[in-house]
Amino acid sequence: MSIPASNCRTPQQVRDTDEVSTLSRIAIINRIPVIPGRRDQALSAFADFDLEVRVEGVGVPEQFLVGADAEDPGLVWVHEVYADADDYEDHFQAKARRRLRDRMDGLRAGRVDTFRIELIAPTGALSSMHSTVTDWNTVVYEVT
Repeated sequence: MSIPASNCRTPQQVRDTDEVSTLSRIAIINRIPVIPGRRDQALSAFADFDLEVRVEGVGVPEQFLVGADAEDPGLVWVHEVYADADDYEDHFQAKARRRLRDRMDGLRAGRVDTFRIELIAPTGALSSMHSTVTDWNTVVYEVT
C-alpha cells in the first residue's frame, strides 16, 4: 500500500503543529561488546535473566529483546522498555539483575554503551495508524 504524497508532511511540519506527545515509557538500548567466542554464553545469561526477573517480579520490563548483531559476532544488543521511571529504577534493585552482572563478568569485551530513548507518540501525522498491543513481543498495526 502506498500513501499519496499529498497526505504526507515533513517531520518539521509535524513538530510545528505540536502533534507529538511524550509517553511515560522508558526505553533503553544497550550495545554490549563480548569476548570473541563467548556471545552464546552472553545470550544465554540474558535469557536466564529474562525468566528470573519475571519470576522475581521486581523491575520487570514490559518489553525485553536480546539479539546478536547481524554483522559483528562480538556484539549483543539489548532493548528494554519500562512502564515508567519507577519501574526502570526498580530494575536496578532486582536480584536477577545482580545475578546477570555476575554471569556477564568475564564475557564483556569493553564498555557497554547505553542509550536512553524518550518514546514519542505522533497524534497527527500517523493518527490513522493505531497500534494494538497483543503482548509486548507482538505489536499489530491497523491502518484505518
